[in-house]
Amino acid sequence: MKKKVFISGGSSGIGEYVANNLLANCEVYTASRSPSKHPEIIFFPCDLRDDQQIISLAEKLSKLDINVFIFNAGIGYFGDFGSISLQQEKEMLQVNLWANMVFMNYLLPKVSEKAQFIFIGSVAGKTLFSGGAGYQASKFGLRGFVGSLRKELGNRVFLINPKIVETNFHKNNQTSFDEYKKTNLQDILEAVQDGIDGKLPQWEIDL
Repeated sequence: MKKKVFISGGSSGIGEYVANNLLANCEVYTASRSPSKHPEIIFFPCDLRDDQQIISLAEKLSKLDINVFIFNAGIGYFGDFGSISLQQEKEMLQVNLWANMVFMNYLLPKVSEKAQFIFIGSVAGKTLFSGGAGYQASKFGLRGFVGSLRKELGNRVFLINPKIVETNFHKNNQTSFDEYKKTNLQDILEAVQDGIDGKLPQWEIDL
């Protein structure tokens, strides 16, 4: 029987690549503001900036016997602190951190005790660079949240930290990341697949 996998932010970038490539062996559900381009993916519209939409989606997902939840959705605005509006800083904290906390708060009491949770973090949650204060705050926070969940839930929880990924994520940034090392999408997919298969060697994987 195919495992049921949910991916937030599954209509573009990392999420789209992972969703499309898991279809061969999994039943895939995604959620984002934009619909999935693949007809076999079961799509739920959801704006992660809206807590009520997250709660409504979590209620629906809790009834679907999802085996693996992949929390991938994220946004980034980059530039010296003060050049990014406070609304944009708040949006990063909401989507990259708070939305995941809302999801987990509503899912944990209702899903199977065997359900797994894979979070896509970032090396930006472990290292420091200029031009990314708000983004790094959200990713450092996510790492702390996931690490604490791991202590509570054991080997049901994993964090995957890519470096810069060649997607449209950084296309409108004021900050250049050309000098930084890259992570390719296939490596992320393989780490996710290892998580689904229970083969990740530790709770946190840096790519």
